[in-house]
Amino acid sequence: MDENALHRKFLLNEGWDITNSARVKDPIDVHSLPGYDAKDWNHCDIPQTAFASEVSAGRVKDPFFADNLLRCEGTVYKTKPLFCNEEMPESSPYRNPWYFRKEFFLDGVPPHRKMWLCFDGINYSANLWINGKLFKTKDEFKGTFRRFCFDVTDVVKVSQRNVIELEVFPPSPTDLSISWADWNPYPPDKNMGIWQDVYLLVTGDIKVDSPCVQSRVNTGDDLAYLTIRVYVSNSSPMERSVNLLCRLEGDGRVIDVEKTFTLRGMERREVVLTPDEYPQLRLKHPRLWWPHDYGEPFLYTLSVFALSEGETSDAERINFGVCETTSLMNDEGSLLIKINGRPILVVGGGFAPDLFLRRDYENLRAQFALTKEMGLNTIRLEGKLVDDYFFNLADREGIMVIAGWNCGDVWEKWDKWTSETVEIASKSLEDQLLRLRRHPSIIMWMNGSDFHPPEEIERRYLAIEEKVGWNRPIVSSATAAPSSVSGPTGVRMPGPYDYVPPNYWYEATDLGGARGFLTEVGPGPSLPLKEELRRFIPEDKLWPINRVWDFHCGLGSFYDISRFYKALENRYGSPKDVDDFLWKAQLSMYETERAMFEAFVRNRYSSTGVIHWMLNNSWPSLIWHLYSYYLIGNASYYAVKKALEPLHIQYCYDDDSVIVINRTGVAHDNLKA
Repeated sequence: MDENALHRKFLLNEGWDITNSARVKDPIDVHSLPGYDAKDWNHCDIPQTAFASEVSAGRVKDPFFADNLLRCEGTVYKTKPLFCNEEMPESSPYRNPWYFRKEFFLDGVPPHRKMWLCFDGINYSANLWINGKLFKTKDEFKGTFRRFCFDVTDVVKVSQRNVIELEVFPPSPTDLSISWADWNPYPPDKNMGIWQDVYLLVTGDIKVDSPCVQSRVNTGDDLAYLTIRVYVSNSSPMERSVNLLCRLEGDGRVIDVEKTFTLRGMERREVVLTPDEYPQLRLKHPRLWWPHDYGEPFLYTLSVFALSEGETSDAERINFGVCETTSLMNDEGSLLIKINGRPILVVGGGFAPDLFLRRDYENLRAQFALTKEMGLNTIRLEGKLVDDYFFNLADREGIMVIAGWNCGDVWEKWDKWTSETVEIASKSLEDQLLRLRRHPSIIMWMNGSDFHPPEEIERRYLAIEEKVGWNRPIVSSATAAPSSVSGPTGVRMPGPYDYVPPNYWYEATDLGGARGFLTEVGPGPSLPLKEELRRFIPEDKLWPINRVWDFHCGLGSFYDISRFYKALENRYGSPKDVDDFLWKAQLSMYETERAMFEAFVRNRYSSTGVIHWMLNNSWPSLIWHLYSYYLIGNASYYAVKKALEPLHIQYCYDDDSVIVINRTGVAHDNLKA
């Protein structure tokens, strides 16, 4: 097995030149050639959106402070309708296409190899130019959640300078893009740009992709049945014999599996290796992958090598967990997740990436640490299907992930779909599930968010999920509305999203209280102390509450914190000043956040899951987070951390009892408090 074959990937994320097409006089067939002087363009690394490049270059100053974002060219701020559902203004600099240019010298490529130019995410469509020639049009190269891999063997030159340049077009209201629903103000460019990795892959004619290992776990016999799935393609017009070698390693053992087969010219096929065919895939005494609060998230490795004509043509290595995720409906009709046969209480929050989709892995690692410190075990991604590092980190840290599509935009406005929209949605789903299926952290996929898809679309989605071998729970939406195709969801999303008193979580179980699986719910505002508030609210706007405060709230009915303020006045008295208000706010937040999670833990497994809306924010906000944009925990953070401690004493608001909760999985005797 040629270990060197694992490293034929050339990342192209560094050193891009970005600008508005309206600023450039020269035609694109000129500035997409090597040697062009782009000194007046924005110089950035990607991922990068058009607006983010203006911030990186210093053309836009501190858009998160006060209402500066409101003053930026092209910004549209309305609490409703949402900007994602409207056209960009005629005067917006982001209505034009933007150029994203990368010049690079390519070396280290052996002769007679294929070169593939890969884009893991653009938004929304682009004309692709390579060395002064149009290579793909925006009709061929579109879709925010598509993953593209183009054969550029004949156009990219080895041992020479090359240029790839994208003429990126923004999403329209009818495009399946990223939206921010009612979470926060929108960026003026609607996140147009390159939002995930760009790289070159070097392979032979035979190429592998999307490998995964799926598990069936028998804990009674301490045995796991593993199935390897991988796509293998032949980019040659000639028939080729392929020798596929798979090696599983970890836990001190090495397991090899080998299969030989023939691919027709230009054929792509999924190869499935089962334990019935290969007994060595019956793993005795496996080390299982668990969520961090239930055990160790142990990871094995799978290496896949494709050999043809006596040489290694391609290879890929991934981590995987021996883990089986299933679900059932409990006696009350609520969805209950099981990991390796064990019931799991899902406790988590909804995740938001940076508003301009900027990447900061140190920041992300800190967010995962804060999540675990609170005792949460799950993150929900509503349409923000971030890069592979996030999912690798979730695997390693034992954080479960619920993923699915957006709400609030054309993803759920099916009456506006055309045949092209259906095709892009279908290919987007397949592309995303093929990359997600290898991650043990993924416990659920949602085909819809606020609504389930119409029958024809849901059937199409389910067929794709069957095609890719998706083996995790699927729900038609995040709501309790049953689907005519797939039936009851077993989940609920009745709210609230704003302040409620602490007894609500115990007593209002017919609404948003602690019963069933709640996919998004929370008590709304989450205020910092004054030292942090000063980081984004000017000194002269600190008090009284004003429009700048409102700008850092949400949209729709969540455009201010008036409900929270009124409840605070009634419960603790009118605030004298900003300090008095913020301290009273901490008390109000603490008691309702703590009661919320305590109620769900006490009622397990009548309550089977709760996703706090939200975990974090995409920018400095006064609502919907458990730690701030600046990674500072307020009273909400400490309330959840207290409520979810493994051995915990709590007061129950519905019956005035004081009880002890043990979530350690181990009996404790002779306890004293």
